[in-house]
Amino acid sequence: MITIDIMVPYSNCIYDFNLDDTAPISFLIEEITAMICAKEHWPTPSSVSSLALFCPSAKRMLDRSKSFADEKIMTGQQLILC
Repeated sequence: MITIDIMVPYSNCIYDFNLDDTAPISFLIEEITAMICAKEHWPTPSSVSSLALFCPSAKRMLDRSKSFADEKIMTGQQLILC
């Protein structure tokens, strides 16, 4: 498990998450989206396949098929859900 910050440009908010660093990023995007939508009382999108996580420190999108461990994401990093 790692603790990361997820920034959502749509709401200009940053959310703290404790996430499994071995789970596929595609699964984590689904979980993150569902949790943020529930917290903000937004409708949950029917598909999150167009969403991605961007890593500002690496200046690139993360590969949805890999894990945070594979992508060298560490506790304390900030990612952007876009």
